[in-house]
Amino acid sequence: MTVLIIHAGELKAMMRARPAMTLLNVRPPGTPTDELLPGSLHLPLAAFKEGVEALAPDKDAEIVVYGADFTCLASTQAADILLSLGYTKVYNFMNGLKGWKESGFAVHAG
Repeated sequence: MTVLIIHAGELKAMMRARPAMTLLNVRPPGTPTDELLPGSLHLPLAAFKEGVEALAPDKDAEIVVYGADFTCLASTQAADILLSLGYTKVYNFMNGLKGWKESGFAVHAG
C-alpha cells in the first residue's frame, strides 16, 4: 500500500463526492484548533495510533490526514501509522491548513 499525496483542489472534490471519508487534523496538542477544515476531527499525532481505530474502524475506509502546512511532518507520520495498521486508502494533504486557506477555501471553528 502507498500513501497518495493530494492537493487542495483534489481534497475539495473528494469532500464533495465522498462525504463519508474521514478527515483528520493531526497537529500536535496545544496547537490552536480554532480553525479546521470542514468536517475534520482533531486527533493529535501523540494519540494517533490509539485513537484512529476507534474513529475509523473500517480499514478500507478513505482517510485523509493533514497538518499545519508543507513543513509539518505530522501528516506524513500519521499516514505511515495508518499503513502500518493496515489501512488501505490513505491520503496525505501535505499543504495542510495553510495550503487550504491559501487556495481560498473556508475553514470552520474547532
